[in-house]
Amino acid sequence: MQKIVMRLIVLSITLAMISTLNSLLLIGESQPAESGESLLTYNDTAYGISIRYPSDWQIDQSAHEYLLAVLQNLTSEQMTNDSQSNAIKSQISDILNAFGLGGVSDIAGLTPDRREVFLQTLSQALSEGQAQVIVSFRSPSEGEVDPWLEGMNIVVENLSAVSSIPISLSDYVNANIEAINKASQNFKLEQPATEVTIDGRPAMTFAYTSTSPFDPSLTGKIMNVIVMKGNIGYVLTFSSNPEAYPTYLPTFEKMFQSLKISE
Repeated sequence: MQKIVMRLIVLSITLAMISTLNSLLLIGESQPAESGESLLTYNDTAYGISIRYPSDWQIDQSAHEYLLAVLQNLTSEQMTNDSQSNAIKSQISDILNAFGLGGVSDIAGLTPDRREVFLQTLSQALSEGQAQVIVSFRSPSEGEVDPWLEGMNIVVENLSAVSSIPISLSDYVNANIEAINKASQNFKLEQPATEVTIDGRPAMTFAYTSTSPFDPSLTGKIMNVIVMKGNIGYVLTFSSNPEAYPTYLPTFEKMFQSLKISE
């Protein structure tokens, strides 16, 4: 269990960076916030999930842009020519061929939808056996100075990569809480783990507050929703400032209740 906790600590820091950096980068990009009643559907074919999100929210593509940069580096001539590197290059080549692509430069010619599927497939292949942030959603800014953009990240983790012993949902949730507590500043559990049902599956949710690791003046309230399918853990992380949290909670709940996981 300690191995899982240590791994989740790294993941918690990553998620904190995503939430905070997106908020800081988008300060000043003012848009009027709508009610968010109209919902769109996000589908991830590589991981077999779908979720509904407000139509005025944006899908954060920075992870995929970073993945493209990593892809360029992995396939470069300068990459070390050892067995591990060659295995990665072979893996990438197989995916390129599956999409009818001759090389990395051909990705630009894909349609947006096809490009999204390609990057999802590549991301899953390169992170097999590891925790992977597969998508982030961000709410529109509520004014010229909006220090904390409400949003949601979805993380998928293959638990068999870190434990040969089956992990229960409650143990996985407790490991997440322990890791977040160790990785966060001024952590306070606001809502203990509570059982819910998502897509007919047992799930658990908890909420906490902590200060930003980049700006101690910023405090966020975060709700984690965790569901499992076999040895795969799905972690949905919703973030807001504490004052706005009650306003956004119905939207958060509507989103996580819409999550579908294919068999």
